[in-house]
Amino acid sequence: MSTSKSLSAKPCVLLIRSYEHIFFQAYLSRALSQSDTCEFRQYPRIPHDQGKSLKKLFFSEEAWDNLHNNVIETRKEFIELLQQGYFDIILLSDCDASFFIKPHSIRRKIRAIADFIYRFFHFGVNLSRKHYAYEHCMPYTLSELRKFAPVAAIDLSEPACLSQSGRRVFEESTLFFKRELPYDRYFMYYPDRPAPWKEWRKKLLPFFDKVYGIPLGIEDDKYFALKRLRHAEKDIDVFISGAVSNTQRKTAIALLDEIRAEKEWNIVMLDHVSFDEYCELVARSKVTISIGGSRWECFRHYEAVALGSVPLMNRPNIDAVWWNDLPEAIFFENNFSNFCLRIDELLTKSELREECFTQLEKRIEGDMLHSTVLDYVVSKMINFKKFK
Repeated sequence: MSTSKSLSAKPCVLLIRSYEHIFFQAYLSRALSQSDTCEFRQYPRIPHDQGKSLKKLFFSEEAWDNLHNNVIETRKEFIELLQQGYFDIILLSDCDASFFIKPHSIRRKIRAIADFIYRFFHFGVNLSRKHYAYEHCMPYTLSELRKFAPVAAIDLSEPACLSQSGRRVFEESTLFFKRELPYDRYFMYYPDRPAPWKEWRKKLLPFFDKVYGIPLGIEDDKYFALKRLRHAEKDIDVFISGAVSNTQRKTAIALLDEIRAEKEWNIVMLDHVSFDEYCELVARSKVTISIGGSRWECFRHYEAVALGSVPLMNRPNIDAVWWNDLPEAIFFENNFSNFCLRIDELLTKSELREECFTQLEKRIEGDMLHSTVLDYVVSKMINFKKFK
């Protein structure tokens, strides 16, 4: 591919991604591929044996292709493009900083050689070389990389706390975009607080000005594909599915059992169903109980709206900035004090339910599709570069 820069007024974006959390790397690559607001290249090439990790994605075959659109093939080409000032901004989704640990020490060199030998005997010379090139693709530290263009670190992983290496990415990036953002930003450094913590708090306070919350979001194509499955008529009043993996789900099911004994509502509660059956049932439901699993935000929130159902969610226990001004009627308190009341309101007041759904649909389609989340990140970075 040519290294000459386009004359387009669109900003040129470099996406640096790893096969850690490859699902999220695929989301970002797909959003860039669909974006009309920027041009992009991505680096490095991901070894092909990692593609099997994408099989559960809604568009798994396209996801692997998207990870290889506009790829910078070699370390030499990567260096040349940076030195030419080719990129306006850099997006970094390797928030474990694995690319920036240079193998200078004898111990790391020995480990690299051992990994190569292991892969050689198990996978052959070709794949061994690809992994070696992948693991040694980065010629710069993160601080050095920022000299070429501002760096936006994008953390889509679940934990609200940063790993030790993730802290370095946070501190050295230009802006930091994080899902599952705690209300108190200091909790990004819990539970393993660096000592002395009192001094660290003073040092960290200015860094938090560069933190922006982003939603988990949903793939554009997945959202609109699910939207085509909507049912005009709803014969299920309340639907909940999924394994009882936390106490909130257990409590919700117990309360729904009580409601079902008292009311004549059609309440459907299932454990494991196929994704196709799940979509069919949600599309037939007026209200879908959407309680997160390991974290508050989950794809179920978005899938319910795509399929035409109102998700009833527990109140966010994170700084879910994109959900904050949505109607109160779609949230119940985490102690379940108004859980039954919320269900009653949404089922008996059809105008309220329709208004809630309208606002949810508008917010997701306007701000929470992966393409719009990416546009938000790019616009923040462009504005930063313009006014710094």
